[in-house]
Amino acid sequence: MKTHSQFEYFWIGIVLLLGLLPAIPAYAQSEYGLGLTDVTSGSMTVSVVGSGDGGAIALNSTSNAAVNTSAGVSVSSGSSADNPLILITRSSLTASTSTSTASVPLASVTSEEALSAYASGLITKDEHMGAAQLSTSSVSIDYDQPAYFLGFIPVTVPAYATVSESGAVNVRYPWYSFLLATNQSALGLQLAATAHTVLGTELSSSTELSAHEQAILLAAMRTVMQENLIAAVTASTTAQTSATTSS
Repeated sequence: MKTHSQFEYFWIGIVLLLGLLPAIPAYAQSEYGLGLTDVTSGSMTVSVVGSGDGGAIALNSTSNAAVNTSAGVSVSSGSSADNPLILITRSSLTASTSTSTASVPLASVTSEEALSAYASGLITKDEHMGAAQLSTSSVSIDYDQPAYFLGFIPVTVPAYATVSESGAVNVRYPWYSFLLATNQSALGLQLAATAHTVLGTELSSSTELSAHEQAILLAAMRTVMQENLIAAVTASTTAQTSATTSS
């Protein structure tokens, strides 16, 4: 009777794990409600102290789980009189909604209705943007980011970033991020620098974010995450081309 060595069992496990990789995001989405309604681990908070040129960036990492209590909500507005909430996910957008909201310009966002339409338009035209959550106290975005499964297999996973009215930044990845090598720290610092710039030059001195200010932050955060993804895809394509040419 043939016996298997520990080495053989190791590679059998790797093959099985690779086979399950495509199903991990879908399972997590249906089982745990990933996105802006998720339960995640390995969150990182970046605080921007001061909105002027002399503001400092402080980094604080934590592995505590973060729970968003708005799970199950697709689109909502006016969660409270003091802090109205807009939460839009890709699954909540219908074909008619997409058609009517895709052309709302940033300069026209001066109300909750226009803000909701603007965010819906961004999600509609950008396949890598999964959701947006906006309120007078913070702006959050769900956007695909590059990662490496087991440290060497390139994949794309959703990342969840939040910027508060004070400039504090929180970056979260899915619960299975322990299997991934991500750009979490670099992304957090990039978003913190962007928040520092936007809060210092674009926004009013009010302690609450207006609809237009929320739209500005959302657009800036999307740009940072989009550029990260494009850079990673370009680098991967270049590497593959070089490998093919050299062989």
